[in-house]
Amino acid sequence: MSTRIGTYEGLFLFGTASTVDVEGTLKLVEDLIKKHGGETLLLRKWDERKLAYEIKKNKRGLYVLAFFKAPGAAVDRITRDVNLSETILRVLITDAGHLNLDEMKAQEPQQPVKEVKREDYGPIPQLY
Repeated sequence: MSTRIGTYEGLFLFGTASTVDVEGTLKLVEDLIKKHGGETLLLRKWDERKLAYEIKKNKRGLYVLAFFKAPGAAVDRITRDVNLSETILRVLITDAGHLNLDEMKAQEPQQPVKEVKREDYGPIPQLY
């Protein structure tokens, strides 16, 4: 069991039902982090967008970005709780020890990539 306190970035994905109560959704993430001995540094709604594929009957999702300090063992426990949750669809937790608070605050979602169609490329060249 790791007792080293690390700084982590967590991107939590919620279904469309969570968009009705964003404050409640943020509180849920904060409580989950605290439950496993973590301390929230920054927590905010990150983005709401169409999902690349349907997850648990959800075509759209709400992303919540959290930066937090926690023991290393907390990462596995948070991930386990997310997998058991009916409201949180997915989570991605990465090491954020290289970021300072200003860099954490500057994190913004990228614009969705424009879908490229075959006709955008022009004619297929002949190879022989």
